[in-house]
This record gives sequence, structure tokens and C-alpha cells, in this order.
Amino acid sequence: NKRSISLNLDSKFGQQVVRDLAKEADVLVDDHSTSFMEDRNIHPGHLREINPSLVVTSMPEFDQRSKYSSYRMTELNLYAMSGLMSRVGAFGKPPLKAGGYQSHFMAGLYAGALTTFGIYKAQREKQGAWLQTSSIESCTKIFAHCVDYMSEEPANVEPGMHRDRSNSVMKCKDGYV
Repeated sequence: NKRSISLNLDSKFGQQVVRDLAKEADVLVDDHSTSFMEDRNIHPGHLREINPSLVVTSMPEFDQRSKYSSYRMTELNLYAMSGLMSRVGAFGKPPLKAGGYQSHFMAGLYAGALTTFGIYKAQREKQGAWLQTSSIESCTKIFAHCVDYMSEEPANVEPGMHRDRSNSVMKCKDGYV
């Protein structure tokens, strides 16, 4: 009973289809900014007024409170900004980007898990939910959990020729990492 659809949300027809589908849907996953959805009158809060049991997972590229919230991002940007790139490449050399869309896959995995928990909660409490995360936040959280398992140094590495294996929040020039 799973269905998906691709719509032009800039058209009135596409916006109406979203509202019509929201009446009967169990889950909606979107990757647009809150302002994008508000401008088209398909904001998750509005859709949940139409269907209070709807579980909405919103996952724009950046958190709406971030100074980057209006920025667009490529796979390479997401891979680097989330810290995933720091794990690929030879020690003492610049980091590399792994093939494929690894960071987007990880963000999707996180959104899928979040949505699953939202469905469970909605069924238990008899009401829907609006779950919010971002692609960058999702990848960063997964990376933070994985870093402990990847922290062993390879043999025969010269002292000082390794990347920091920290999994804590650290202050940097333009904010925190």
C-alpha cells in the first residue's frame, strides 16, 4: 500500500494535490525549507490540520535556524560539512570523497528511522507528529555515533600523521564542529 509521487510544488495543481493526498496519507516526507512550504500553503502544520494523524518528516538541507538555511548544497558539500570526508583518504593527505551519494544515503537512513519512530508514537498516542531534522544534522549525528568504531590508528603511521578522532563538539573560527 505504499505509493510515492513527484509534483511541481510551484504550480497550484501540485499544491492542491499535496493537500488532497494529506487527507488520506499516513506519512509525508519532504526535503524543503519551512519557508518554501509556507509560501505554497502546504506547511506541515497546515497539512496536520487537514489530517491530525499525519506523520510529517521535514528534512531540508540545513536547519531553519541555521545561518545557512537559505543555502543550497551538493553531495560534496554535505559530505564535507558533516565530517564524513575526514574519514576517507590516506593519512597525511587531503581527505577524499567516497563514490556515490553516501551522505544522502545516510541522511535518508536517519529520516527513515525518525519516521518509523514517529509512526510508532502516532499509533500509540492516536495523533500524528511533525518531525524536523536536516540533512547536515542527520549525517553529523550518524557520523558522531560511528566515529568510536573507526578510531583505531593503522599500523606504521608516523607520529602526528593522523586526523583528530574526536567525537565531541569543538569550537572553530566560524562556529562549532
